[in-house]
Amino acid sequence: METVVVVRYSEIGLKGKNREWFEKKLIDNILKIVKPAAVNKRYGRIIVRIGRNNADSILERLHYVFGIQNYSLGVSVEHDL
Repeated sequence: METVVVVRYSEIGLKGKNREWFEKKLIDNILKIVKPAAVNKRYGRIIVRIGRNNADSILERLHYVFGIQNYSLGVSVEHDL
């Protein structure tokens, strides 16, 4: 199990041909404030893998990133049914 933050964005998901550019800029901006945490995009969401970093500190800093609609703290689990 791993602590993650699920980030959801709003208007940039509506963009046309330049949507990827806007998503990349948002990910770059998130990376600047959460390093050394890992960031990747899945299913229209951005997943920040916190690891051993302080979750409260990262959540506070995410509050100031332009383009984020909301975010949730969660736990990543194995796909084992």
